[in-house]
Amino acid sequence: MEQGIKFNTAKISKRLQSSTQTGSKQSLEKEENAKFEASKIVREELDRQLKAGIIRRSKSEWNAALRIVDKKDGTIRITVDYKPLNRLIKGDSPPLPSIKDLFNKLVECDVFSRIDVKSAYHQIPVEEESIKYTAFICEFGLFEYLSMPMGIKTAPAWFQRSIEDAFKELKIRKTVDVYIDDSFVFTICRIYGLQFHEQMLLE
Repeated sequence: MEQGIKFNTAKISKRLQSSTQTGSKQSLEKEENAKFEASKIVREELDRQLKAGIIRRSKSEWNAALRIVDKKDGTIRITVDYKPLNRLIKGDSPPLPSIKDLFNKLVECDVFSRIDVKSAYHQIPVEEESIKYTAFICEFGLFEYLSMPMGIKTAPAWFQRSIEDAFKELKIRKTVDVYIDDSFVFTICRIYGLQFHEQMLLE
């Protein structure tokens, strides 16, 4: 895979804040309970990422806001609002593979499968000089990413190039194609399919 991702930016200094208002004691109690649960989840996720070496404590002048997003299954996830940073990053958007072309390749195959890369973006390191730009602030302090975070506008292009480079030999043989964090294997028989899966894992 490529070396780490590097951001081409101009310097900014902007602290993002948010506030809420409540209209009654009951709504305040519900909000406080929700905040407690959210804080607990944020703390657990930050601890996990710290232990995994995905983030570290930061002293950066940059401080994007941490956001909490509701998921369809009723749980929540944490994200970082990199909109101010993205406005300053030079674009990098090579064309992604055509979904139509991908399906056309599958027509002549009998066996096909999809491999989803876990925590895909976190497989790409951020170059040391660019780490400070990923800093985000929350109630537990200031942190920064050592691995590529979601929300950076150049992230999809970087990952696409990296994964294509890793599987370039298989792509030449027209048995594998990739679409960001999804890798597709397609062959005319099960034996070949297993062989190519093994080759992908070795790559």
